[in-house]
This record gives sequence, structure tokens and C-alpha cells, in this order.
Amino acid sequence: MKVMKIPLMNFKVEGLAQEMKAPQCCVTWCARLKAVMHILISVVIREAAQTRTVSIYRSACTRIPIDRRTGYPMAHFGHEVASKVCNRTGAMESNYQTDPLPKDPYSQDEQNEFSKCDVLCAGPEHEATATTAANPSYCTLPMFHAPEPQQPAPLTGHVSRDGHTFDCQNPSRLHQAYHIIFVIDSSGSMTCNDRYPLPNTPISARLTSNCNNRYGAVLSALYGFWLSRDTAAAASTTQARQDAYSVITFDHQCITRLQNDFTSTSDQLIGQLIPQTGQGGTNFQAALAMAQSLIEAHWSSDRSPVIIFLSDGECNIADNPVYDLCHACVRLGKALAFHTVSFGTDTYSASLRRMAEIAHEVYASAPQDVLMAARGNPCAYTNAIDSIQLADTFLGIANSLQKPRASLMNQYGSGGRRAVY
Repeated sequence: MKVMKIPLMNFKVEGLAQEMKAPQCCVTWCARLKAVMHILISVVIREAAQTRTVSIYRSACTRIPIDRRTGYPMAHFGHEVASKVCNRTGAMESNYQTDPLPKDPYSQDEQNEFSKCDVLCAGPEHEATATTAANPSYCTLPMFHAPEPQQPAPLTGHVSRDGHTFDCQNPSRLHQAYHIIFVIDSSGSMTCNDRYPLPNTPISARLTSNCNNRYGAVLSALYGFWLSRDTAAAASTTQARQDAYSVITFDHQCITRLQNDFTSTSDQLIGQLIPQTGQGGTNFQAALAMAQSLIEAHWSSDRSPVIIFLSDGECNIADNPVYDLCHACVRLGKALAFHTVSFGTDTYSASLRRMAEIAHEVYASAPQDVLMAARGNPCAYTNAIDSIQLADTFLGIANSLQKPRASLMNQYGSGGRRAVY
């Protein structure tokens, strides 16, 4: 029986890509091309053999057998097996074997895997990190399936907006966790009573009796920030706070009032910041150095670092300490979100502006995989002239941290196409 000759491409593209040390994405796409060509060859052989006694060993929807010696696809013609081999000129050579139909080289688990959809969940928890390998979550439906309706919701797992089903948690309902470091000026000028705590809040009386001044107004804004984050945590699937809080107060010296706190309530946090300490000048450099020490001491790949730096005055500081802090976070694996807030007139805020500019620059140049899941560059300077504006500023920062983690996941990344959320 004459063996049908089919022009083929060399099927060792995946191995070639690996030998050439191509990026992983190239190796992945070569593997996919190889699988697609298997399907095409099956279809061609089936169509050409309609009038012959030809047995196609595998369905055209899955892979056909591979000659383990050559690595090329095999088709069964009667009682013979033809192994298609390309020579250097691209011409087809035919090797005949009289062996019976070979055993499928793929296990049953592999065969089942080949038939499933290859779309990935977009949750960043599935991505590889510096210390852990990738743990991809694939759609559980068959290849080329119709979109699955989102309602009714499955008892386990989730359905993406474009109709793919996954066994893992819905990443759009999970929020990024943070280590938020508040660096608060408590120098002598913060005792001025030209600004006061906000009235009609659960802690207004407490603040008025202990720190009825600029410092008390800052604690009011902090309280609103923490309540906002608590509300976001209660609405998440975990219903528990994932953020860690640290607070540094400074004048010419620094005091760590809180560090890496996961459990205290908003009222308990405020209680640890009363009374005000410090009556001297301001030392931005010492405050930044302590903030960097806290970030490094309590670093977690699960939490992105955020600094909210507030002062009511000017303090000269060189660029290098700010660059060092921001670059240290990038080296550790996550870019720093740095917010500077001027509480008072904008005239004496050049240093705060410059600190935010440097942080913005480093964040913008950081690799994509170390950026936090927020829209745009989060590093910014803000001026708040009174207690209400200050509270609004802190609430605005809190709200900016509530974006779902999957909101910016690239639909086409390394490893394959991702679901839409």
C-alpha cells in the first residue's frame, strides 16, 4: 500500500526554542503550535483517506500518536505505520514499519488534559514569585466550549465574566493586602490649635480632651482611614483585615508607636497614638530611615508597601535617602506607593513635593511584575489646608487601595490567555 506523502514542518520547534534559550513565552507558544499542527495533520489524513482503508488512530480534536524515535506524528494505514520525517530540504521521506498499532504515548490524564480549555484564571496568586513556582488555575470546561453563564453562581470556584469556569476563588472579589506605614509629624508646630479634630465622630470627645490641635486633626483623619479599610475588609470574601499597620511619629527624633499590627481595632489603634509626644523640630531623613527599617523587618510578598508621610512644615532632605527607600522596595519585590501630605500652607512644602516626585519616578521605572494592582502611579503629593480636606485626603487614599487585584491583570501574559473579570 502506498503511503500518502504530506508536506510537514519540523515538529521539534519546542525543543529548538528551548535549545536556543528562548523566553518561556516562546517555548509555550511553540508547544501550542506543535499541538495545532497535530490536529491539522489528523484532519488532512482523514479527508484524504475517505476512499482508502486508513485508520486514524486519534480523533481530529486531539493529538495523534508520536514516533518516540523521531518525534514526528504517525498515521496507521491498514497494517502498516508510516512515520513522516522531513529531510533538510523539506521533502518528505517515508519509513515503513510492520509493527501493530503502537500504544498511545500519552497517559489517560494527559489525554483528558489535552481536551480541556487552556484559559487561565487572572488571579496574581497563581503567578510565580521569587521564592515560589507558578500555580496556574485552568478553566475546567472542554476546549472550544460555549460561555458558561455566571448565574446561578457555582457552589465552589467561580465563573469569569467571559464564561470560563475555575475551581479557585474569584480574584475580582479579593483585594490586595498592604503594609501601610504612617509617618506623622508630631513636632512643636503640630500642637497649634488652629485646626481641630472633626466633630461628631465616635472619638471626637476623646481627641478634644487629649489633643485638641493639629495632631488631633490628623488622628481624626487616621480614624476615618482605618474605618474605611475595615469596611472594605468586611465586604471581601475573607471578611478579615489583611492590612498591616505601622505608625511612626517624629520631631527631631522618631518613635515607632505601632508596627506590623494586624489585629487592633480602629479605637485601639487611636489609643496607642494618644497622647502626643514630641515638641522639637522636624527630621525627615530620620523618619524615612525608620520607615525603611520597618518595611524591611516585616517584609511580606503578600503585602505591598505603602507610606503616607504627613508634615505641616519644611525640612531639608537630600534625594538619596528617598531613592534608597524606593529602590529597596523594588529589590525586595514590590514597588513602594508613597503619598506625601502637607497639612498647612503650600508655601513650605518643597521637600514633600520632591519626595513624591522621586517615588513617582522610581515607581514608573519599576518592572511590571513588582507594581501593585492599582490604576496608574500611586505616588503623589497633596496639600490639605484644613481638617475636612485632610480627612478627605486620607479617605481618598483608602479608596484607591480598594481596587480588586485582578482589575489590571493582562489578558495575554506569559503562559497563555487569561479570563476577563
